[in-house]
Amino acid sequence: MTSSHRVGVLDLVRASADNDEQSRDSVGKIFWRLGCATLIIDLGCAVALLGDFQAWAPKDMLHSFTWHNVVTGFRSQPVDVVALTLSRLVAGPVLIYLSVSWAQAAMVGQSRREGLPATQSPLPATSKDLGDGYSALLGDDKAEAEGERGSVNVGAAANAEVMDVARQNAKARSRRYKYGGLTLLFIFSTFYQVYIGLKISTFDFREGHKSIEAVLICLGVLWINIEVYVARQLILEATRDEGLFLPDVHPHPLFMDKGVALHWCDLCSTKIKNHMAWRCKLCDFDMCTVCAARKDAATVGENLLRNDKGVKQEKDMSNGSYFNRSLSLVKEELPLFMGAFLLLFLYTATNLALPNYQGLIIDKVSNDNREGFLVDVRSYVILMAVQGVFSACYSAAFSVVSRKILFFIRVKLFGSILAQDVAFFDGTTSGHLTSRLTNDISVMMEPIRSSLSTLLYNLITLVGGIVMCYYTSYQLSMLAFVTVGPITYLWDLYGEACMFSWHPS
Repeated sequence: MTSSHRVGVLDLVRASADNDEQSRDSVGKIFWRLGCATLIIDLGCAVALLGDFQAWAPKDMLHSFTWHNVVTGFRSQPVDVVALTLSRLVAGPVLIYLSVSWAQAAMVGQSRREGLPATQSPLPATSKDLGDGYSALLGDDKAEAEGERGSVNVGAAANAEVMDVARQNAKARSRRYKYGGLTLLFIFSTFYQVYIGLKISTFDFREGHKSIEAVLICLGVLWINIEVYVARQLILEATRDEGLFLPDVHPHPLFMDKGVALHWCDLCSTKIKNHMAWRCKLCDFDMCTVCAARKDAATVGENLLRNDKGVKQEKDMSNGSYFNRSLSLVKEELPLFMGAFLLLFLYTATNLALPNYQGLIIDKVSNDNREGFLVDVRSYVILMAVQGVFSACYSAAFSVVSRKILFFIRVKLFGSILAQDVAFFDGTTSGHLTSRLTNDISVMMEPIRSSLSTLLYNLITLVGGIVMCYYTSYQLSMLAFVTVGPITYLWDLYGEACMFSWHPS
C-alpha cells in the first residue's frame, strides 16, 4: 500500500489499539457517533428552517411538504432543503455499507497471520510454510534472516502477504469497490453543496427572519462536509490493509509503506531496500522486512535502552500521557508562552484589518474625498507600524521560549545518558548520542519555534477571514465555500496519484 507520510486522525485513534479488531472498533465507535450526531443536528436545522418559514404552524409545515413544492419551490419554499437532508440520512449509511461490504467481499482467502500471536517469539513453522512470496521478498537476505530467526512469526507471515500475488490481486479488486464508493460520495456531496449555494443566493426569505433562515441554510454546507469526512474515514478504515502489531518492538501499529525513500531501519540501522518498510507515521519509525521476520528483533536492535541485565522494558504511554508530559516542559515558561500567544493574536487581528483600510482608501479616491483619503492613509500607515511591532515581539517571545526549553531538555537528557549502565553504551554509538543531543532535540523543538505559531496564525486568519467574508456578502461567500470541500478532496486524490506514479503498488 502506498501511503502518505502525513499523520491523520485515524493514525491517532489507532495508536492505542492492540490489534486490528480493536483498532477498527475504536474508529467505528468514534466516527459512527460523530456521524449520527451530525445527521441529527443536520435534520434539526432543516426542520427549524421549515418551522421558522411557516411560523411554526404544524399544519402548514406538513401541508407545504408536497412533491410540487420540492420540485418547484427552489426560490420560495425550504421544503427541498428538508428533502435533501432526508435523502442524506438514507444515502450516507447505505453507501458506506455497500462500499465496505463489496470491498471486503473482494478480499478472498484467509490471512496468513490468522492464529499467530503478535509477538516476536519463535513458532514451530518454517519459511517454507509461507510460500514463494516470502522468498521473493527476502531475496539475498533470506539465508541470513533464516539463521537469525530460526522459525516463523507474525512478522514473517505479514511479509509473505505483501508478495502474495493472489492476495494483491484481491486487494486491487477491493480498492476498485472502495474508490467507487468514495467517488459516488464525492459526486453526491458536491451536488448537495452546490445546490445549497445556489439556493441561498436566490431564495426569498420571510421578512424579518432573513438572518436566522440564512444561517440555517448556510450551516447545511458545514454538516455536509462533516458527514462526508466521517463517511470517508469509516470506509477507509474498514477497507484498509491489515496492520502489523508487534508490542515488543514498537507500541503503535505498523503499516506496509511501498513509498519509503532514503529511510533507514530503526532496528538494524541499514538502508531500506526496494522502498518497502513497515512504518509508524506517528513516531517516524521504520522497520525493514528482514527485521520484521526476526524472532529477536525486540532485543538485538541498536540504540535500545539497556542495563547490565539486558534490554529494559519501557512502559507504554498513552496519547494523553505524552500531551501531559509536553505541557510539563512549558510549565516554567507559561507566562511568556501566553504572552507570545497574545501578541500573535494582536498581530493577526491587525493583519485582518489592513484590507478593510485598503478598501476605504480606494473608496475615498473614487469619491474624490481628499480629506477622508488622508485620514485613512494615516490610519493605514499607523496600523502597519503597529503590526510590525507585534510581529517582532511575538517572534522574539516564541524564540526565547523555545531556546529555554531546548536548554532544559538537553541538560536533562545529558544527565539521563550519564546515569545509564555500561551495557547501554556498548549497544549505542557515540554518533547516535551526539545526534540525539543536537539534531533530534532541535527537530523536536521546531513545532514550538515555528510550526505552532504558524498553525495558530493560520487558524485565527481562517476564522477571522470567514467572519469578514460573510459580513461583506454571505451569498458570494457561500458560492465560494461550497467548492472548498470538493477541491480539498480532489487535491488529496492528486497527491495520492502522484505518489502512486512514483511507487506503484
